[in-house]
Amino acid sequence: GTKVKTIASGAFKNCIDLVEIHIPAGVTSIASDAFYGCLNLTIVCAPGSQAETYAIAHDIPVQYE
Repeated sequence: GTKVKTIASGAFKNCIDLVEIHIPAGVTSIASDAFYGCLNLTIVCAPGSQAETYAIAHDIPVQYE
């Protein structure tokens, strides 16, 4: 299983080349600015996951696993 539970503040800040990230359902906490400045990002995640909630709240496109 996944060991990562949290994505911290600024973890991927301004990673403009980041276009897709797979976030496992085991991730339970994502800082509000974790992906700040990632302009072309799509989050790949499970329906109902914390990652899906985060993506919707931050107007980031979602693709389901």
